[in-house]
Amino acid sequence: MTAHAHIGANVRLDSLAKGTILLPDIDGVPWDDAAVLAKTVRARNANLAAASTDARRYGLLPFPDVSASMRELVHVLEKDRLDGVCVVPFASGRSLDEPTFAPLLAEIDRRGAELLIHPAASGENPLDTMRSLDSLLAFARLQYYGSMDTLKSTSIILAHTGGVEDFLADNMGMLYYLQAKRWKMGRFMMDYAIRKHLRGVEMIRELETSE
Repeated sequence: MTAHAHIGANVRLDSLAKGTILLPDIDGVPWDDAAVLAKTVRARNANLAAASTDARRYGLLPFPDVSASMRELVHVLEKDRLDGVCVVPFASGRSLDEPTFAPLLAEIDRRGAELLIHPAASGENPLDTMRSLDSLLAFARLQYYGSMDTLKSTSIILAHTGGVEDFLADNMGMLYYLQAKRWKMGRFMMDYAIRKHLRGVEMIRELETSE
């Protein structure tokens, strides 16, 4: 299981297969209150930036406010000099794969920043309010609606997948070819018959994840 620890005011330590990371505490963030969301996120990212650590650090974005997220993206990467950004995939009835958020994803990709996708609630008990598969569902939707095709420089990390991506890799991998707006049947035949490796499945297995 993923190790969690609170090492300071609203700063959270998570353990991944490739090492530890730091991110602002997700609990208590007012996702549905646009008036205070950006201010809350900025304060937590400031605490994160002040933390002395060798772990990778990811600043939180005030999703689904696109304008505020754009401003915070610049702040955490240029001023705080963090390693990447953290975004919740579903908040206030909005989903990260919606076209509205394409400019935000494009800017993250342009900067080559790492993108950590994390459920909006982070309870330790799998039976509580944390939607444990939100990160994996978000990645599947990004694949299906074609957003992943536009991300060339960004490394994506999925938090709290429960390890089920290994069991779903074959099915999820097909979303790379069978997208909502087009089917990549030529690429599928090349990967299946010539390469003998399905790129869609490889993308799932290459993901950095945490349980």
